Amino acid sequence: MRPIAGKLLIDHTFDAAKAARSLTTVCLTSEDPEILAHAKQAGLETVTRDPEMSGDAVHASVPIIAALEALGGADTFDYCVMLLPTFPLRTAATIDAVVARAIDAADNVLSVSALGKTIHHLRTLTDNGRVRHITEEKLTNFQSQDAPLLHTLNGICYCAPSAPLLRERSFHYGDPIGYVTDHIEAWDIDTEDDMRFAEFLIKARM
Repeated sequence: MRPIAGKLLIDHTFDAAKAARSLTTVCLTSEDPEILAHAKQAGLETVTRDPEMSGDAVHASVPIIAALEALGGADTFDYCVMLLPTFPLRTAATIDAVVARAIDAADNVLSVSALGKTIHHLRTLTDNGRVRHITEEKLTNFQSQDAPLLHTLNGICYCAPSAPLLRERSFHYGDPIGYVTDHIEAWDIDTEDDMRFAEFLIKARM
């Protein structure tokens, strides 16, 4: 409910979802009366979640799956899309592209970002600050073409057929398809600095 670039953070997601041609129903799930009231005023369906489905210890998919069940599950919706509210640069075009890929493959699709690195670039640090490889295959003086480039899940948009989603209780089941998104669109709000830079990015794209 924080303002960013002229409207509330959550409204950036509302607007992208309502503009997406592939979504037949847009629903918000929350335990917060203010957020639920705001979503209703914006014309969204709402599902009040149980308080135990909130907090950092609960995976984001848990209340989404509960909301899907509350709205009729696989008998009502063939596919379910998860849109987290912390991606203000997400576009309706990306939502539609992810949904189209999921429908075309009849499978789950997860949005990802390219890291521009291979597994041989990655390291962990020990408690005393020593650098350690994360793979048993230790290459030195390697080239980027020595291994496939890595991608990371970014949470912009996940889509899955409702029946297996409800059965597996996760968007990450099986052998999901990755949809590569723009790095700027993948900007996620976790800190005050993230908010400030996202506002800069939004205004730069206006």
